[in-house]
Amino acid sequence: MLQHFTYLAPRTRAELHSVLANEGAAASLLAGGTDLLVNVRAGLAHPKVVVDTKKVDDFAGIAWSERDGLVIRAGATINAVLGDAKIRSDYPLVIACAHDLASHQIRNRTTV
Repeated sequence: MLQHFTYLAPRTRAELHSVLANEGAAASLLAGGTDLLVNVRAGLAHPKVVVDTKKVDDFAGIAWSERDGLVIRAGATINAVLGDAKIRSDYPLVIACAHDLASHQIRNRTTV
């Protein structure tokens, strides 16, 4: 089913916050797309504005520090998790779960 919506792709957190403040409830967030796009195609979601978070600075990062521990940001893909050496060495359950999610191609887009 073809639906019309406005597509926005902010590049900074400030732009993202501004878009969300301006669009309010009309905005639907797109991170990996495996929920929103499936629901749009099935006619279950009817977004007026789709806000793609994939281009926002630092949203796809994976970091580790003694103070914060493991930090997997909202835009990190499953394949990024699978490829991270720290996660592979110290979080085997996360790796095992990530391997069970979808195909390799889907894991390139799917976010945590």
